[in-house]
Amino acid sequence: MLTDNDTRTDGNFLGYLGKPAEYRRRDPQLFDWLGQIIEVEKDRRTARIERSELLGAAVFQSKTLTDRQSDRLAYFADCATRFAGCGLVFFDPDNGLEIRSRPRGRY
Repeated sequence: MLTDNDTRTDGNFLGYLGKPAEYRRRDPQLFDWLGQIIEVEKDRRTARIERSELLGAAVFQSKTLTDRQSDRLAYFADCATRFAGCGLVFFDPDNGLEIRSRPRGRY
């Protein structure tokens, strides 16, 4: 789920790239690609992985999710259509599906 840049540091957990002995063997091609793109090219746009051939016929949701309820309804309706034929959906809500301290529609 793509959201606008919020200046939080959630996306800075990249320590795995410094541990090739532990992680590279799982998928050397992907590990090396991530190292090149993130550490060398300093490009962390998700569009890079979408344009690559690394994940085969993967389907992506590239729209930005906002906090406006009408936008969210449209976003998830689009997801339902886009992923209808997929056998597996990887859904990363980042901080969970519901956060009690943040009412629906609030950042």
